[in-house]
Amino acid sequence: MDDMTNRALQASEIFSLYLAKETAKINASIKTAEEIAQNSSEIVNDFDKFQDRVNASLKLKEAFKKLQSLFLTNEKYAAKVDPLFVESVLLLKIDEG
Repeated sequence: MDDMTNRALQASEIFSLYLAKETAKINASIKTAEEIAQNSSEIVNDFDKFQDRVNASLKLKEAFKKLQSLFLTNEKYAAKVDPLFVESVLLLKIDEG
């Protein structure tokens, strides 16, 4: 085997290893994206169930309506509360009545 052929084979082996490594990274990214999508779907489902529980209880509806009003009208108060909680409360769609 001549030197040029030998270098081409070595380069091919290096490329194959590189390609296998990059493919593994892509597959890991795809798996991570699928897990994120699954987790997001579960979070949305849990939020919807919670929203239904709030709407099924007059006391909870009143309490969360008050919180929504407070968070919307008193920025200083809202700033003292966990931002994720504030956002979650504001996302609730509370039935009228």
